[in-house]
Amino acid sequence: SRLVLYDSVDGRIGQALRAEDVGPFMEWAQGLLGPLPYGEELRIVSAPTSWLGFEHPANIVLREDLGTQREVYENPVLHTCMHEVFHQWAGNRTTIQSAMDFAWKEGIAEYLTYVYEEERRPPAESIKTRASWARIALLAALFPRPIPAEPASVPPLESLAVDSYGTGPMLLFLQLEPI
Repeated sequence: SRLVLYDSVDGRIGQALRAEDVGPFMEWAQGLLGPLPYGEELRIVSAPTSWLGFEHPANIVLREDLGTQREVYENPVLHTCMHEVFHQWAGNRTTIQSAMDFAWKEGIAEYLTYVYEEERRPPAESIKTRASWARIALLAALFPRPIPAEPASVPPLESLAVDSYGTGPMLLFLQLEPI
């Protein structure tokens, strides 16, 4: 696969995404999930956005000041990039049925990013990721659960996003690991 970066003038994202970090991650991810589903090229762009990052088939947007977000992840640019790459399979290739399934696409991407950090990156990265989940979980208003039908009103996307990264979905995945 080929990654193409379109960075801002100051080049902060490009400076933070080192080939020696991204290359092994891409090999690992594709070894786990298969080739990128939308062709050999994956485009990454830095831009002003309220999200840390978001994805679209074969495209990823990373927040231009992402490197300054150290309170969330130990290596925020790499972590967010890896998370968004996983969405090429979880969230783009497979689609959620309803807004209430948002936690599952986000949970899968976040969990797989954590697994890579735990297996292949310095220990501080996975430790900080787990601490971030615990902190974010304190804000949760919704919890993933099987529901027979869409609720009468869907919570705002901001609430769904916060609730998707919390301890609930992540602990479920960690508990399923031995199985």
